[in-house]
Amino acid sequence: MKRSRLRSLYRRTAFPAWMRFGGTLFDSDELDPLLRELAIARVAAMTPGADYEWIQHAAITLAVGGTQEQLNAIERGDIDADVLGDNGRLVVRFTTQVVRDASPDEETFTAVTARFTSREIMHLLLVIGQYMMLGRIMATTQIDLEPALADDVLAGARAAQGRRS
Repeated sequence: MKRSRLRSLYRRTAFPAWMRFGGTLFDSDELDPLLRELAIARVAAMTPGADYEWIQHAAITLAVGGTQEQLNAIERGDIDADVLGDNGRLVVRFTTQVVRDASPDEETFTAVTARFTSREIMHLLLVIGQYMMLGRIMATTQIDLEPALADDVLAGARAAQGRRS
């Protein structure tokens, strides 16, 4: 089966519902948008072939107040970079361990539970899992790269959040 055939199939399967679920992860009441984007950027940086995810979420990271220096640190794997800030370093370390090892070590887990609520931690885990799966789908189907759509993505997420309220 050709990769292009896979790309056409996802439009008629569970993919649209799964993408709607992904949209709910943009709810800023659940997790700080910048921390969410730092986690997504780290997943993308750790996922071979996740160029589409990186391009889109690098732009979203900048749109929600992140910096190019933060993205550079994440891309080169400098998870202890001062530029990430205390919460950013913790989220990026947690994300790195979850992606690489399936679970954080005790020290990281203890630090995360001391800093974030159970709800924020669960939301972060859902974000990590969602973007691990999305990155693998995009890498396997070799999705075409598009220009960054940060403004459109954020506007759509705000509109959907308004409809759920």
